[in-house]
Amino acid sequence: MTDLLDPDVVEDGPADLADPALETRPDRRRLRVSVGLTLITLGLALLLFLAYLFSFTGLQADRRQRQLLNVFTTPAGAVPLSGALPKSGAPVAVLTIPAIGLDQVVVQGTSPVELAGGPGAMPQTARLGTKGNAVIAGRRFTAGAPFADLTKLRKGDKVKVISGLGVFKYRVSHTAAEVQPGQTDPVSPARRPQLTLLTASSLTGGGRTFVVAKLVSDPAAAKRPVHPPTAADLGVTGQSGAQASAIIWGLILLLALVGSIVAYQRARGRLVVVYVLTTPIVLAVALMFYSQLYKLLPSMI
Repeated sequence: MTDLLDPDVVEDGPADLADPALETRPDRRRLRVSVGLTLITLGLALLLFLAYLFSFTGLQADRRQRQLLNVFTTPAGAVPLSGALPKSGAPVAVLTIPAIGLDQVVVQGTSPVELAGGPGAMPQTARLGTKGNAVIAGRRFTAGAPFADLTKLRKGDKVKVISGLGVFKYRVSHTAAEVQPGQTDPVSPARRPQLTLLTASSLTGGGRTFVVAKLVSDPAAAKRPVHPPTAADLGVTGQSGAQASAIIWGLILLLALVGSIVAYQRARGRLVVVYVLTTPIVLAVALMFYSQLYKLLPSMI
């Protein structure tokens, strides 16, 4: 009885029940869960980026190739088949290399956007099938990786190009080699009719690998380029002007992540519901951000 009436005991009981540490435990738990869900979302976003690079861009390229091939069977095909130089991004030829199973529509231009749809004829180099050095650049790791097996080509392998100027047959004369400092650039003009196939040497975009094939059929006549290819044409840089859109979508993605964290904090007992609702939004915004970020990467990777 005396213990029950002890003032110290009476005072300690309510004090323990009102301990602030006990009240903050649910908040700490929600914080840990929120951080965990955010990390999971970031992990999914990273996996989505890898999936975008090595899978989704390939699906986009396949769809674009079908569209480009259809151009040759429509009235729009009169432009490339007439021999006139098509505008940037339009189909200019069909490239076939049986040794590596390559059969691709070639577009005019070598920017990241143009090479996302297939190999591209480099501006300011010789027209395909004519005297001089005609250059086709292609991606090695993304967008279906049409030039992934370029290093497997051997001397004598056949290369066929069908363009508006005719059907041209080439044979590989120089197998895959990486551009070395101090050597003549493989896109430089040449007197003899040849075809240079160009791609990236590494996933980082550093270095270039090329294969040279000599023309074994009769060349067509066409004007030779006056100016050399620009830095953007060489395929070692990203899309100029894409920085602004990448920054904007990056900020939107950041806001989406912050909004998700705030929603987790306020969800209390409905964290799973909030996660299910916010994750698709974050991933959709991330996909838009990746599409802009992809344009900033070197166009031949």
